[in-house]
Amino acid sequence: MATQIQSPTTLRQPSFVLVVLLSALFLCVGCDVELKGVAVGFEDSSSATQEATPNNPGQPAVKKDVREVGPSDAEISPQVTSALDSLKADVAAQEQEEKSDAAQESKEMQPADSDDSQEDNEEDYGPIPTIEELEAAQKKIQDEFHLQTIDIPDSFRRLGENHIWIDMANKKVMARGLICLRRGGLEMFACPRNTKEHESIISVHADSFEVHRCFEALGFDPGNPVQWGEEYVAAKGPIIDIEIQWMEDGNLVSRNAKEFVRNFNTKKALQHDWVFGGSVLINDHVSGEEIYYGDGGEMICLSNFATATMDLPIKSSAEAEMGLLFEVFTENVPQVNTKVYLVMTPRAAEEDGAGAEQPVETEKTKVDQSETEQSTKDSKGG
Repeated sequence: MATQIQSPTTLRQPSFVLVVLLSALFLCVGCDVELKGVAVGFEDSSSATQEATPNNPGQPAVKKDVREVGPSDAEISPQVTSALDSLKADVAAQEQEEKSDAAQESKEMQPADSDDSQEDNEEDYGPIPTIEELEAAQKKIQDEFHLQTIDIPDSFRRLGENHIWIDMANKKVMARGLICLRRGGLEMFACPRNTKEHESIISVHADSFEVHRCFEALGFDPGNPVQWGEEYVAAKGPIIDIEIQWMEDGNLVSRNAKEFVRNFNTKKALQHDWVFGGSVLINDHVSGEEIYYGDGGEMICLSNFATATMDLPIKSSAEAEMGLLFEVFTENVPQVNTKVYLVMTPRAAEEDGAGAEQPVETEKTKVDQSETEQSTKDSKGG
C-alpha cells in the first residue's frame, strides 16, 4: 500500500499550535504584569500625592516608575526557559518523525528482491511467465484467430491473407468478423478491424475496399453514396442482402443481419435494405497511393456517410437533426468475441426493379421513413 506523504504544513502543525499557545501565554503574563504594575503604581502615586515630604511640606512625592514594581527577570526566566525547551523537544520529535517516514517511503519504492516479496507478488498476480511462455501464448492467440469456426463451402475462394471469400458461381461474398458490441446506439453495422468498433456490432477481418472489389467482380457496379448539399440525395445502388452465420452450442445459426438492429424509438427490427453506394476512391498526389475512404470504418452503415461502402437509402444520419435512429437488438446478437460470418448477396436489378443508376427507394421504404421520422418527433415531444 502506498505511503501518503504529508505536506510540510501538516507535519509542522503541532509545533505551530504550541508556538501560538506560548505567544498567548506570554501576552497573558505581560498583561498581568502591566496590570499589577499599574495597580501598585497607582497606590504608591496616591500615597505620594496625599503625603508631603518633611523637607518640602505641601509638595507631592515623586511618582515611582511602574516598571520597577513588575516581576524581575529572575522570576520570568524559568517560565520562558521551560517553554523554549518544550518547543525544541517538539520540533526535534517532528523532524525525527519526518526522517523516519521518508526512510520508510524510500524503502517501499525500492524493487523487492527478497523471496518473501516475490512470493507475495505471485500470490497477487500469479507466477511471472517466462519469455518462452509469452511467445507460446501469443502464438496460440494467433493460431486461434486464423481458425475458422464454420465449414467454408468449397464454392468459396479465399482472397489473400484477410478473411474474405468470393463465390463466383452463386454470386456471394463472405467475410469473417467478431461481435464487438451488444448494447447501445449505432452508426455502423460493421466496420473493418481496428476502426470504429465503439459504434459497430461486428468488427470485420477484411477491408471495405476488398468487399467493394468483390461486388464488382460479381458484375455489380456501385451507385453513389449519400450526398449532402442544398438537397439531401439518398445513397443508391444494388441492394445487398446480408446473412450472419455463427456456431452456437455445436450448431450452425443463421439470421438476417437486419434482425441485429432495431429502431431506437419503435423497438422494431430494421426494415430497410442496404445498398452498394461504393464510398469514394481518391489518388493521393503526395504518395501516389489510392485511398479508399470506406476503409476508415464505413463498411456497412446505419447512419448516412458520404464515405460508406454500403448505406441505407433513407435519411438516417445524426447530421439530419434526427439523432441516432438505431440501436443493437441485444436479444438477437451472440456474445461479444463470437466469430461470425457475413454472407453478402447482391440482388439483381430485375429482382428489385431498381438498377445501379436508380435510387433504391420503394413506396414501402417511403412509408417506413415517414413512420421513423414521426416516431422520432413523438419521442422528442415535437
